[in-house]
Amino acid sequence: MEWPAPHLPARAPKPKFLALFDIDGTLVIGIKVHKQSFYAALQEVYGVTAEIHWAGYSGLTDPLIIKELASQAGVSRDVIEAKMPAALDCIGNYHEAHYREDDGKLLPGIVDLLNVLERRKVFMGLVTGNVVKCAYYKLKNVGLDRYFALGGFGSDDGDRSKLIKIAIHRAETRYKFKYNGHNVVYVADTTRDIEAARKAGVPVVIIRNERTVNEPFNDPKPDLILPDAMYAREFTKFIEAL
Repeated sequence: MEWPAPHLPARAPKPKFLALFDIDGTLVIGIKVHKQSFYAALQEVYGVTAEIHWAGYSGLTDPLIIKELASQAGVSRDVIEAKMPAALDCIGNYHEAHYREDDGKLLPGIVDLLNVLERRKVFMGLVTGNVVKCAYYKLKNVGLDRYFALGGFGSDDGDRSKLIKIAIHRAETRYKFKYNGHNVVYVADTTRDIEAARKAGVPVVIIRNERTVNEPFNDPKPDLILPDAMYAREFTKFIEAL
């Protein structure tokens, strides 16, 4: 599927600033159905089962997670690659069928932050390792899907830095956004996200969550760290200064 494009007036002004948000750990926390979708893909597509220890997978894209899990289960690299499209489809379809069973909850202050940005005419998109169907139903379940016009998704590429560039390109081609090197920010929650932003050449804001309260984020450092999303004033001051 394609991310559902919002209805914009024919003479809507061109977006001047683009804020790209990660999903898991940034907008929502709790990924029960997402985890179950990987078990389904491994079994239905590759015919294997795996005991999955999720602690080390934060910030990885769905294709990279599938590669790692299938490899651990003894699937050859050639077979993993050949069946990857079917595996990613399985992840998305599973989420579509089961999203109402999910345990995702909004991070504190997220809705208020998105409303502040919306009032300020900040254009908002997603950069997430989730496949697009998974991302859509995960956000639909908590009522956030309407805020985002586009994105770069795990179904586009396994490299998160490329997903940032894909999202910017979609803003340019679909909404006449003009990237000038100072009008995009990535909002996320892991060290891998910071690395992707650095590689893509965009500033990154880290919003802490219950898992990263004590994470130093020293190597590499983000451009701004917020204790949670309730610091909307600090966020807006940061992007105004870019």
